[in-house]
Amino acid sequence: AKVALIEASPFDAGTAYVAVDAHKLDDFKPYIFRTHDYGKTWTAITSGIAAPAYVHAVREDPARKGLLYAGTETGVYVSFDDGDDWQSLQLNLPTASVRDLAVHGNDLAIATHGRSFWILDDVTPLRQATAAVAASAVHLFTPETALRIHEAATYTIGTGGVGQNPPDGAVLDYYLQDAPAGDVSLEVLDAAGHVAFHETSAPVHEVAAGVGGMPGEARVRGPLARTAGMHRVVWDLRYPVPAPIPGAAYDERPPRGILALPGTYQVRLTAAGHTYTAPLTVKNDPRVHVSQADLEAQFKLATQLMADLARDHAAVNQILDLREQLAGLQKRLAGDPQAQGILAAAADLDRKADVIENVLYQSKAKTGEELLNFPTELNSKIAYLEDEVDFGDTAPTAQFREMTRDYEQRLAATVGQWEALQQHELKALNDQLHAKGIGTVFVIH
Repeated sequence: AKVALIEASPFDAGTAYVAVDAHKLDDFKPYIFRTHDYGKTWTAITSGIAAPAYVHAVREDPARKGLLYAGTETGVYVSFDDGDDWQSLQLNLPTASVRDLAVHGNDLAIATHGRSFWILDDVTPLRQATAAVAASAVHLFTPETALRIHEAATYTIGTGGVGQNPPDGAVLDYYLQDAPAGDVSLEVLDAAGHVAFHETSAPVHEVAAGVGGMPGEARVRGPLARTAGMHRVVWDLRYPVPAPIPGAAYDERPPRGILALPGTYQVRLTAAGHTYTAPLTVKNDPRVHVSQADLEAQFKLATQLMADLARDHAAVNQILDLREQLAGLQKRLAGDPQAQGILAAAADLDRKADVIENVLYQSKAKTGEELLNFPTELNSKIAYLEDEVDFGDTAPTAQFREMTRDYEQRLAATVGQWEALQQHELKALNDQLHAKGIGTVFVIH
């Protein structure tokens, strides 16, 4: 029989664990022994592991006493009660001989025979799992500290055999004993109470981010899982973006959310009519040396620009919807000789709305490359500036602030024209429609 290296407990000098591999003696039973008295006596602890899962290694989690991992000939097992009971931790791991394992930070790394290295990212839920958690109807786990890293995603060349990196951002885990009635929602709130992240089990329709400045396709995001069992969601540490303009083009890339500041956040899970909360800490990239004041100044200006972009998008979407209504109205009344005044007013309103629309966004460009052929308008200018302000870890420059003031003045003037158009030309058209007993056109809000 082969005796593996003894795993000494970091919590108790008298406690240790040892795995014995006897398969070369035609004994495929699992053997794990535990001592609490410096090896004077040993107790067999293999309940839940059966042959042919003979054991190669056993390790204790350095962050939780009595949380053990065992590498066997058929996979990985975990014990939450110091080895008294074991259960499979196989998940998506192929059936393979696990020759050794190690806990590194928050991750469990294993070495298999013939199936390469595997890593179980973020074992935080295992460290917090208890009998009370398993018995609860809903449980929100306290997430591990998240690192704030700019441009965490890297460009890779597909060479084959390359492992998959863990997700960037905050890993949020929750447990549902049964599928609850109604929707499930998961939010992250910042210190000011603003929603930095929101997901729901109700389908959300949105436009996916495009690549290389190209507009993304319409899609249904989510929904957030509401089935029984463990669920994991990753927040990329970016705030939500404004409702998009369908098919709009942008320089380089579409708008993306502002990167969250280092600090304390609150995770909020709502399920089965109850709300559960947990703290989340976000720390800055340890390689970056910048003051919190500089980061806050950067975040403040980026937030201001994102609000400007939201105002631009909202006005454009209102104009697009109104012009669609006007087109339908003109089509319906085209053959009515009594409606010439209405048709003329509708055409005039449409022309003026078109002028305003094309200051707020470039309707002729459908991709970022096409902006080389047409003037870049406010939506792309503001989005590009916001992305530059939010890029890197530094306070905004004087030039960034000056450009912000310039864009905001142009935006305010153009949105003011749109509001005046609603108050006068649109109102006059609706007065004519009302007098004729025709349904009015309206602006969405």
